[in-house]
Formats: sequence, structure tokens, C-alpha cells
Amino acid sequence: MELVYLWVEDYKNIKEQGFNFSPRFECEFDGKNLNIKEQEYTNVFPENINITAIVGENGSGKSAIIENIFEFLDGTPLDKRSIIIYKEEDNYICITDIEDINTSSIDNIEVIKRN
Repeated sequence: MELVYLWVEDYKNIKEQGFNFSPRFECEFDGKNLNIKEQEYTNVFPENINITAIVGENGSGKSAIIENIFEFLDGTPLDKRSIIIYKEEDNYICITDIEDINTSSIDNIEVIKRN
């Protein structure tokens, strides 16, 4: 599993912000349409290793990003609009609580709606 993207409408100090977690993808969400483009990428690590760092000043939202990811993945009820996307093999998995998200431009995506 490779974490690809997180978009958060309003969580703690994060407001309408997207986070790309892999240099292999360019992801974008405009409030309705979700797009993912695979990028040319040369990995300096072996194929089975993927390293991502979250860096920033104190209070910039690093912990909030991690908390949001864990809440999504452990099934905590959501009271915010968010999207998390990860890739397993050749398929994208999108977990979201956004009802009207458009993913029609993305091949091989499974959308899991959360309430």
C-alpha cells in the first residue's frame, strides 16, 4: 500500500488543503473533481521502499495530518469533509465522506464512502 493523497476541508488548523505523499503522482481536488496524474519518477531506493517525510514548523499541522489519516483508516466517525487515497498494486482506493465527488477521470479507482 502506498499513501498517495490527503485532502482536508477543515480539521484543526488545516483548511481546504491537499497533500501529495508521493512524487510518483500529482493529485488535485477542486471541491468536486478529483484528478490523479502519474508522473515520470526515478526512485533512488529499491522498488519495495517508499519514504515520505512530513516536515514543518511547530504548529504548522504535522500532527493534525497524521491524526486525520489514522481517523480515516481506523473507522473513527468523521465530522469533516476529507479524502484519502492510497494505491494497492494497480488500483487506487479512495476513502471519503464527500457525497458528490467526481472521479471519472481516474482509471482503476474504488471509492469507499464513509459517514
